Amino acid sequence: MAHAGLNAPQDIDADKIVTPVDSSLHQAYSFYLKVTADGGSVAFFGPYVVNVGCFEGVVTYSDSSSFVSSITMEVGDSLSEVYMLA
Repeated sequence: MAHAGLNAPQDIDADKIVTPVDSSLHQAYSFYLKVTADGGSVAFFGPYVVNVGCFEGVVTYSDSSSFVSSITMEVGDSLSEVYMLA
């Protein structure tokens, strides 16, 4: 049974892509995948969650220890490739 807030999964290459019916809503949709093998056996996988919109704590990030946030320069120093990062 399809979730009312989600479109039917689309096959894109070897992936199944699930998208919300209305992407302007700030919702979390939980769903399971039902897989039927050629022999008829059935398995359910999940739960999976699609977060739509802004959710606190969904994404976390931190600066890398190699992140360059400032560079000391003197008057007349070349500005070429000042922020070239390896």
